[in-house]
Order: sequence, then structure tokens, then C-alpha cells
Amino acid sequence: MNENDILEEESPSLSAEPETASPGEYVPDQEAVKKGRSVLIAELLIAAVAIIVIVACIVIKKKETPAEPPAAVSADGETVVDNSELFENTPAIPSADEFNPTDTDFEKLLSEGEMLKLESEGITFYVSNYRDNAYLRSEVSVTDEEIESTIRTQIIEPYAEVKETDRTVAQMHDTVDINYVGTLDGVAFDGGTGSDPELIIGESAYIPGFTEGIVGMKVGETKDVPVTFPENYSEELAGKDAVFTITLNAIKGEKTYPELDDELASKASGGEITTAEGIRKEFRRQLLNQDLGEFLLGRFYVSELPAEEVTSNYNELLERYNESSQMNGMSVSSMCETYGITMDDLKGDIMHSAAENVYYSLLYRAIASDLGITITDEDREKIKEDYGYEGSMEDFVKEFGSLTIEDYAIQNRISEYFMDILE
Repeated sequence: MNENDILEEESPSLSAEPETASPGEYVPDQEAVKKGRSVLIAELLIAAVAIIVIVACIVIKKKETPAEPPAAVSADGETVVDNSELFENTPAIPSADEFNPTDTDFEKLLSEGEMLKLESEGITFYVSNYRDNAYLRSEVSVTDEEIESTIRTQIIEPYAEVKETDRTVAQMHDTVDINYVGTLDGVAFDGGTGSDPELIIGESAYIPGFTEGIVGMKVGETKDVPVTFPENYSEELAGKDAVFTITLNAIKGEKTYPELDDELASKASGGEITTAEGIRKEFRRQLLNQDLGEFLLGRFYVSELPAEEVTSNYNELLERYNESSQMNGMSVSSMCETYGITMDDLKGDIMHSAAENVYYSLLYRAIASDLGITITDEDREKIKEDYGYEGSMEDFVKEFGSLTIEDYAIQNRISEYFMDILE
């Protein structure tokens, strides 16, 4: 389990490297790019063995037999992929302190009323004080401006249309055709000269201030736009002041945005929400739930991680890698070699994920216990429905694990409990 379980965010994309980026485009710090490559390699490995989703929050409350390495030949005599190395040399289990904040005085916050101290399953927890409704509401809140901004981003803008215009003065969100020359201390620099026939003002990935400087220009006008390259830009330009001489050749189109009305609400939600007010209520709930996630997960403490539970989780993840590898006919060790990852590094990452899963799972179970939340068959059916799983509950449990389903159900119930207070 991790924060994305209740706070869903978009995954960051990797920006282009300097040699492939357009001259004015933003280029990230190269150390960050290198780090991104290592993350990408791990993702490619997972994709290559067809692990589309590894369900977080796998809660195993009883001791299980450690996973056995696969045999070279299956019971029916068919050859199987040899992943025995995956099951050898289990890494050390991280301690809870690897995940606990190191700069937070939990006892002090407890005395100030900002924290609760819970005891559950023989483990001590510190968590933000959700029992104090006044404090909860002060920390978990959403403004009308935040709601409208989210609606604009997620509903209004996707339904915007670009139309031809006879305007001769550029404004935000126009699609324009430009030429530009970049200079440092009056001297043109390599890669700073170019053109863009389809630049969208305020939306294209240029350095801050570049596209905004086009606003107000007339077609045919040439203008000097001063900018400062970000500190995490390429080494040659990072932090430097530059001037881009931009010529506006044409305004090719302007964006028009629809109003949020009942028709758009129904269209954007696939008919599930039929009014604009319903959309606003839904986004308010979503944003509150995100804020709640930050409130509960932003800072908390777990005294220890049960070794048996972490090991069970680790073995479960290994089995998922093994099963997907068998399906694709390529061993995990071969994939590691292909993408330059050692098996030990991969297993270390898997163990870290297993420990982190348990770390968050323990917190949710402790909160649920404190709130008196228990899971019913109706809760389990809702999880199956949310997954869009059309098979039987028996098959659903077989595929995802009964205790995994229990843990997600706990999250839903906790969210519902607090939404009743916050809305």
C-alpha cells in the first residue's frame, strides 16, 4: 500500500534530453534524467514480464509456507522457465524506521493535540488526530476555487475546441507560428534558434516566460522576451539570463471553452452524473478524499513491522513475478540482464515494496480497529464492482487474494466514515 491508494496521482513523465529537445523547451536536470532511466528500466522489466498491476496492501495475518522455487519441468512434463535464482538469498527485512519520519517529534505533537497514539496488534502507532472533528475539518478542506480549477482541468479543457480566428493580437492558449533567436549577452547560443509552427501559448513545454511573452504581440511583430533558465536546466545554460527575439508569423487558432452545464456533465461522466451541481459535488468529494489521504499519511509512525507478514508479502510478490515470467517464457534473471539490473537489486526492491505495503496496511488496520470498522460481504462485492470484475467472487478472491480484498475494503470504509464528517 502506498499513498496513491487513496491519493491517486498521475505518474511523472520523462522530459526530452537536451539534444532532442526544441531550443526553447524545458530540459530537466541531467542527474534527474539518469535517475529516471533507472526507474524506467525497472518499469520495463515489470512490463516485459507482463506485471500490469501488483495489488498493494497485501495483508497476510497468518504464517505461510515460504514460496518454493519452481521445478525445471512441470507435472505434465512440459518445460517451465527456471526462476530458481529469484527464490534464493532472501534480502534482509527493512525496519519500520526506514519508513518513519526522522524529523517529527510525535510525543510533542501528541501533547499539542495534533496526534493520536494507538495500540493495535501489539504495535504502537502515532497518527494525525482524526478524532477531533474541529481539527480534522481545519486540516482537511477544499475551497470552491480548488473545485472549479479541477473541473476546468479535467472536464472543461478536454472539451475545448480550437477554431480559426481573424484576430491579429495573440492571447493565452492561442496556437501560433513563430520564429525565435536566443542570445546570451547579445550572442546567439547553440540550439537557441528555431521555429515552431504549432506553439500553444501557455501550454507548450518551453521554459517559464517564453510562451507567455508572446501574449499581446501582433502578427508580424518581433519582440525581445527576457527569460531565466531554470537551475536544473542543462549545465551550459542553468540559471543564466537570456533574451529570445521572437517573431509572430501567424495566429492559427484560438481555444474556446464550453460552460459546465447539465449536458456537459452527463457527457463527461458517461451519463453517471446528469447535472453540473452533481459534478461539483463529486469533485468536492474527490478532493476531500485526497486531502484526507495527505492528512492520514503525511506523517505517522509505526513501531515495528511483523517479520512473518513482510516475508509473506515478499513471497507473494515473488510468485507474481514468477507466474508472469512463465506466461512470457523468459526468466526474470534474463530480463534483469537485458535491462542491466542485478537480481539482488531487484529482490531488494521487492522486499522494500513488501515492507512498505505492510507499513501502510498496519496503519489502516489500526485506524479501522479504533473506529470500530468491520468488513461485510457487501463491502467485498463493492470492491469487485469497482475493479470491474465480472466473474464470481470465488474467482475474484483466487486472483487477488482474500486478504488483499479485505484491505481495500477497509480503505473504502475509512474514507466513507470521514466523508460523512467532512461533507
